[in-house]
Amino acid sequence: MAGRTVFHIPRWVFAAMFFVSALPAYGAEQSPSGLMGTWAGPGIQFDSTATRGGEFSVWAVNLTIGPDAVSITYPSLECGCFWTLERITDHAAYYRETLTYGQSQCIDQGLAVVSPMDGPKLRVEFYHPDTVFLAVGHLDRVE
Repeated sequence: MAGRTVFHIPRWVFAAMFFVSALPAYGAEQSPSGLMGTWAGPGIQFDSTATRGGEFSVWAVNLTIGPDAVSITYPSLECGCFWTLERITDHAAYYRETLTYGQSQCIDQGLAVVSPMDGPKLRVEFYHPDTVFLAVGHLDRVE
């Protein structure tokens, strides 16, 4: 053994390495498989007086959820974005919107909460960045 250096590594170091390697990497979560696919349908946005007979608007939503990427367009609003998965609960996936075009027509950095409905449908709740509810969409699976 002349000329070789021998290192003794305590057992707790191996245990710590195993524990850390078992943790998911930050941002590595994927969209739930039940949400993956191409979805389309109307989004309905209410103004603050809608519950008392106020105004609302309806706009088209085209959503594609893949394992690592989510894109959405709002053709009638002339804007689109990608979503970044923030967290997953037992009932919903939470995504942050980042606009790629149409910044003057849509709200950047909004929150979208996606949950499955009965049948091949998704419910998407849209929130302003300060968490005020904005709109809801019921989307049908296209692919």
